[in-house]
Amino acid sequence: MKRNGRRGVIPPSDNSVETAISKLWASQEQSGLRIPRPDPESWPKSSTLYRRDRDLPRLIQISPDEIVGDKMALCKTALVRLEHALIAEWRRCITIHWSYDRVRHLCLLRAVRAEWSRLATSALETGYRRDPSGI
Repeated sequence: MKRNGRRGVIPPSDNSVETAISKLWASQEQSGLRIPRPDPESWPKSSTLYRRDRDLPRLIQISPDEIVGDKMALCKTALVRLEHALIAEWRRCITIHWSYDRVRHLCLLRAVRAEWSRLATSALETGYRRDPSGI
């Protein structure tokens, strides 16, 4: 290996570093010292991580009694509240605010996606069509 002044050692141009790391990981997995990486196919899908009865009251302060109501109306009101909360959390992220919570931000994103898909599904089931006049 060559020295490069103050910057230290210059790694060789071939992939010997990557090869050494992969050999190290393989030996650790064989000896049982390293837990093998999980298969991404076995990870839970994002839709299974969101449970409406558990997450909506925590995210947008909606009572559990309101969740049992009409599907279409609840989806619309929940989406409005979720999007407002998501915008507020996004602003906290952008301004590097002390109260920004990354986990809450991700939970809000999952909830918005799940509620949009629930709204689309219920609209298809009921045969809801948008007014062609656009109003």
